[in-house]
Amino acid sequence: MANKTIYLYTSILKNHLKPFLNNKKLKDIKRVDGEKLIHHLKSKGHKGKGINDIVGLLKSILIDAKKLGYLISNTLEHLSKVKIDPHLEAYWTKTKINQFLLSNNFDSLYPF
Repeated sequence: MANKTIYLYTSILKNHLKPFLNNKKLKDIKRVDGEKLIHHLKSKGHKGKGINDIVGLLKSILIDAKKLGYLISNTLEHLSKVKIDPHLEAYWTKTKINQFLLSNNFDSLYPF
């Protein structure tokens, strides 16, 4: 696992999952807890992708706990992802393009 991934997972655990779940045991986590977590994150201003990353880590933990025999079932298995708002692409206007091209007109790498 990459260092960046480990850092991300550690950060999610420390800043979101542990404070929200408090000292709740994995076997005591119910679907309603997942739904409450999603609502809590939305109320804090988190966007869809961030919420899905946080809840996704909790779901992964429960999947692994089930595979290893610590849980009989994964209560968040069928919890749906949060809808992500479509990302609007930002394109340069004709004015911005001309400004960029003119400011680089005398550069040796300028193609024209």
